[in-house]
Amino acid sequence: MSDKQWKNPIIVDQVNYAFPAHVIGILIPEWQDLPEQFRDGNSGFEELASHACFNCVELQPEVVRVDVDLSAANRQLSAVSRSFEPKHQHKEAALAYLLSLWLREDI
Repeated sequence: MSDKQWKNPIIVDQVNYAFPAHVIGILIPEWQDLPEQFRDGNSGFEELASHACFNCVELQPEVVRVDVDLSAANRQLSAVSRSFEPKHQHKEAALAYLLSLWLREDI
């Protein structure tokens, strides 16, 4: 699985947004497909990902890359954070990874 597949948010339909039962491989990468620094908790995005997991964070336009669909990103983050499927460690690592791809590097 490459960064290219996850570089842009995935459109989450109404059913999967309301009932995010299956997110692994669909809305987040498989555990083994996450880069090592995210699996080890050394990416620098862990605190933000943890906050996103517990507080339903909504990204603001000024922090995302210009080519990222803000609405799609927020829906995907929300669906993943509310899903019961992945273990918490996987969920947090995956959110950190997605955030690393979607947020601007100059902030």
